[in-house]
This record gives sequence, structure tokens and C-alpha cells, in this order.
Amino acid sequence: MSVGVDRLATHLEHAADGLGVFVVSRSVQAHRLAAQLSGVAGVEVTLRFRNKRWVLEWTDGPETPQMKQYIAAALNDDAFPDMRAHYEARLLITGHYVTG
Repeated sequence: MSVGVDRLATHLEHAADGLGVFVVSRSVQAHRLAAQLSGVAGVEVTLRFRNKRWVLEWTDGPETPQMKQYIAAALNDDAFPDMRAHYEARLLITGHYVTG
């Protein structure tokens, strides 16, 4: 699934090169944000849309305050405008899920 999302996003970006304006969907932004956070945190991070909110999930690794710092740093990047808006509106929440 993740490879398919990246390929689709890359294809759309190349198709839009000549148009000057291109908006990446929230789902693609969420996928890319999760991938970036996974790299920084050193654990698999997923973003899922549930009950009108984006829920960040990860197993083990950083505690919630540290993950919030990673999120804040990542959202300063212009690549995630919709995710930043959701976070500022408190529609992107963090959770720490440790599997048994």
C-alpha cells in the first residue's frame, strides 16, 4: 500500500509540473508524515483517520512528549500544510500503543 501511495503521488507531481500549482491530498501527506516520523523516531509510525481525527500510532519507542516534539518539527515543513492545519485545530492527536 505505501509503495502505491508514493508512486501515485510521484506520478501526480510529475503530471502537475507544468501547471505551477499542485495540492497533495491529506492521505498522501499523512503517509509521508508518518514515514518521516518513523525515520526520526526509529519505530514504525502510522497515521489513521478515525472519527474525524487523524490518530498517530506507534509501538514502543518515544514517549508522547518526545513524539509531540517530532511532530512539531516535521509540521514546520511546507510539505504538510493540511496535516499542520489539522494539528493546530487539535484534529491530529497522538497516542502511544504498545503491543503485547
